[in-house]
Amino acid sequence: MKDIKEIKLKISELKTDFGNPKDITKKELENLKKSIVENGDFGIFVINEENQVLSGNQRVRAMLELGKGDELVSCKQLVGYSLEEQKRVLLEANANRGKYILDELEKFVAGTDLSIDDFCIHSTFSAREKAVQTLRDVEVKEYPKVVVLNAEENAEFEELERELGVSGCLNVIRKAVKILKERKNNDK
Repeated sequence: MKDIKEIKLKISELKTDFGNPKDITKKELENLKKSIVENGDFGIFVINEENQVLSGNQRVRAMLELGKGDELVSCKQLVGYSLEEQKRVLLEANANRGKYILDELEKFVAGTDLSIDDFCIHSTFSAREKAVQTLRDVEVKEYPKVVVLNAEENAEFEELERELGVSGCLNVIRKAVKILKERKNNDK
């Protein structure tokens, strides 16, 4: 018989060895840790009968790195769930549903210090929305970003970095502009 029990466990008692097909970058992990320090952890962990985490793996990782292993957290423990059902719960809990509407998102964060760069929400944008947001970032933040549409264009940009002997989009642009100016001056 299936049941969901609400229990409290120490972070150190939660196991992250069930498997999780999602990962976050170092920057996203640092942002998560910063959020936990500033706001606390307000999520509920979903675990199975062996205390393996189905939802909350990244928060466990962040809290352990912050030295919060002894902190008690709220958990929903799934009892009597098959392995397939547990995997379905993990996938459902980690699914990104819906889509951010850029104009609404800008209104939502207006007047705050919040930036979508501090959250994982940019990964839910379509390619067009990413390009629009990048263009907005260039206008507002006044620094260039390189937008590539596919792996081929990315490879071309990386080749340009190697060819020019610099890395980072700003350095590539500066070097390319310098070379073009030198060629223009030599042609006179």
